Amino acid sequence: MSAEQFLDNVEKTGLLDSSLLAQLRRQVTSSSSRVTAENVAETLVKNGYLTKLQASKLLSQAGDTGKKEPPRGQKAPEKAADDI
Repeated sequence: MSAEQFLDNVEKTGLLDSSLLAQLRRQVTSSSSRVTAENVAETLVKNGYLTKLQASKLLSQAGDTGKKEPPRGQKAPEKAADDI
């Protein structure tokens, strides 16, 4: 996930003020070095804008493709030959 995508996720939650998000977006785009989503999340936690849990959940949304894992102890359904 890029820093911009992370900020998009933060914006969708409504956790941060739009002016702060705009300022963060400007800083990310004008930075001479690469800014990662993790960098932004860490800064927001360090400055008290997000909790560690909030930042972690927002970062993990990038890996969520909409596919649900089966509950522990259960096997995922096998694909039929037609599904392959």
